[in-house]
Amino acid sequence: MKESVLKKILPPALHACLQAEEKIFEIRLRLNCPIFAETAQGRYFCSPVGLTLNRGQAVRASREVLDGIFLRACDHSVHAYEHQIREGFLSVGEGIRLGLCGECVTERGRVTALKNLNALLIRLPHEVRGCASFLTETFRSGVTKLLILSPPGGGKTTLLRDVARLLSGEGKNVLLLDERGELCLPGTQDLDVLKNCSKREGFLMGIRAMAPDFVLCDELRGEEDLPFLKEAEAAGVGVVATVHAGGLSDLKKKGFPAGYFERFAVLSSARGRGTVEGLFDAGSRLVYALQ
Repeated sequence: MKESVLKKILPPALHACLQAEEKIFEIRLRLNCPIFAETAQGRYFCSPVGLTLNRGQAVRASREVLDGIFLRACDHSVHAYEHQIREGFLSVGEGIRLGLCGECVTERGRVTALKNLNALLIRLPHEVRGCASFLTETFRSGVTKLLILSPPGGGKTTLLRDVARLLSGEGKNVLLLDERGELCLPGTQDLDVLKNCSKREGFLMGIRAMAPDFVLCDELRGEEDLPFLKEAEAAGVGVVATVHAGGLSDLKKKGFPAGYFERFAVLSSARGRGTVEGLFDAGSRLVYALQ
């Protein structure tokens, strides 16, 4: 676990409950509901005596617990984190992201704040060295535009981190756009990293300033990101990105142009997080499948 950050934001009893488990992917707290953690061994509930499979023994998330975690995550300065809060998350260090859910305050159709929080999701990053090794020959063959697809929690970001390691190890200049401060983990390999900037700013500024061979970014949204992808293409810069999608058929709904990306790595959680369903070419033909 990411001890220092979690110790800072979690109540002592909850932090103590989680310490025994090495690999926690996420911790979910819903108002007046059992608190649970998703681990490498499955879902466990938080109880006064530690993690348990028994839901009936679980501690429930009170209003005080939710508000306390939120306030500690933003250093008791909500105003300083307004931009992130409007986006529904807080970056709390060491790649950890706190998802927020509550009552939206809107002005002219735009979310300006969140109040009355009713749920929190603490997502913990993990480095899985070597998980991108199946892509080595793909990049060596000259492919420069790869899109990684999976539903939420399917392992996209973990694979993207290892692609950064792989390309850097191949001698490529890699620019990592870390919009939410969760991609680049402490001690990460030889990379150029732009943190806490939008894709628009990152692509334009990063390509101009750092002359990368590849730009890597997380969670493309579709048509709104196309100008930045075209900017990279015009500059002769490769792109590796991720997108929330259940499969290739979902990409058309998001407005991705046919022919831009050369390869598509499709992931799922079918046999555990990060299951590689296959590597496909621009014509949706399977070019690689794990045995």
